[in-house]
Amino acid sequence: WPVEVFAVICYPLLALFWGSPTPFVFQNTIKLGGLVVFAALGKRTVERYERRAFHNVIFERTLRAQAEFKLGVVERKKVNYLAHVEHDYATMNHESCPVSHDGNCESSSAGGTSALFENVD
Repeated sequence: WPVEVFAVICYPLLALFWGSPTPFVFQNTIKLGGLVVFAALGKRTVERYERRAFHNVIFERTLRAQAEFKLGVVERKKVNYLAHVEHDYATMNHESCPVSHDGNCESSSAGGTSALFENVD
């Protein structure tokens, strides 16, 4: 605001000391003051709008970061759970079936019923 005040004060002082070709110095000073006031109000309004918009962007980014963090936690829990279940299933499956020479389970997924049908012609 110091620049705006300086501009409004400077014009009439220069017009009084150096003279002015127009006799309407007072009216021109009032008009200049009005223009400066409206320009300053517009500038402050735009600045307030930009600050509010920046605040909204920050708020949305914060919400997004929180949501991504929660999603990451859930995904890590899911991966850990699935790895644990897969490990349990693998150990349970290998304990209940005979192991062949290549380390795989000899029985099929039918649960040992394939032995019943081996000799069927």
